[in-house]
Amino acid sequence: MRISVINNGFYPEHIGGAEVQIHNIFKKLEEDGFEVHYVNSRCGWIRGLRDLIEFRPDCVYQRGRKSSTILGFIYCIFSNTSFIFNASMDIDFRVLKKSKDAVLRKVNILKKIYRISFVILEDISTYICIRKSTEIIVQNEFQRSLCRRNYKRESTLLRSYHDIAIQHDQSQISNRKPTILWLATIKKWKRPEMFIEICKELKEFQVILAGNIVDESYMHLIKLWKETCPNLTVINSVDYADSLKLIMSSTIFVNTSLGNEGFPNTYVMSWLNGNPVLSMGFDPDSMIVQEDAGYLANSIQDASNWLKNTLMDDERMRYYKKRSVDLASRFFSRDKTYQEYKNMFSKYERIE
Repeated sequence: MRISVINNGFYPEHIGGAEVQIHNIFKKLEEDGFEVHYVNSRCGWIRGLRDLIEFRPDCVYQRGRKSSTILGFIYCIFSNTSFIFNASMDIDFRVLKKSKDAVLRKVNILKKIYRISFVILEDISTYICIRKSTEIIVQNEFQRSLCRRNYKRESTLLRSYHDIAIQHDQSQISNRKPTILWLATIKKWKRPEMFIEICKELKEFQVILAGNIVDESYMHLIKLWKETCPNLTVINSVDYADSLKLIMSSTIFVNTSLGNEGFPNTYVMSWLNGNPVLSMGFDPDSMIVQEDAGYLANSIQDASNWLKNTLMDDERMRYYKKRSVDLASRFFSRDKTYQEYKNMFSKYERIE
């Protein structure tokens, strides 16, 4: 079977949640005999359309609502090919995804008018493309409800795929040095400064802040954080393989993002490795609370207290690690998740 994948960039040149999932899913499909063709929309639409016409895929897959959504849909309409859209962030389901931000941006009035016109046109176009796509893939139940409400469409729920064996060996998990890990792209809405505030009083534990710095204003702040938090280690330029190593050597994962992330790869990778997740508000499908696989904190002090109490209590730590592994086994088994993706793509194979 032949599949074309369209994106604005691919791993390892571009490292983001969508790029990691594209890499994981299609690497496995290629190993299983699928023929996968990658189209980088940054190289231009004319080249992209030409490549698609030459490859003649059975279906086109595109992840995350952006301009490449339009490119994939246009090809599929004119070639009578199935178009599969996979949502990334929850905001993919806003009717107007980018328009609000364009209105709020402080720029020259003429630039603002031009920018808003362009963004509204893109928002309307991507909305139509997704609504008329052959199949819509979502990452969680909340996205499924948004799809019904805003797109008037049913969707298919497929969980994030990671080729990671579930860490059932509790002795191996328990032998890890108590380490608190924050891992994300370092930018404003990820709120790394909140993580530093949480860990200021946790000087008896190793604290790691890792990720690629996108917002350069954090360069200076990181130097100050190291002075404030002497047990802090900062790791920049982290790829997917490095992320996995960091998670496997840590004890608890902390997320401070504002939300709208879909389903973070770091949550899934942490649970697969037996690490509970502490979140400052973002809990997709309420898994943290319902499965008791970590903690949903309501303040910085609440988060700090939970981390200290959990890391200093071996029995409590073992409980949360078991809950994390149990959750991973039920929802994120690599064999089950991969088979669901394989079955979904296989039904679009053309018989010639």
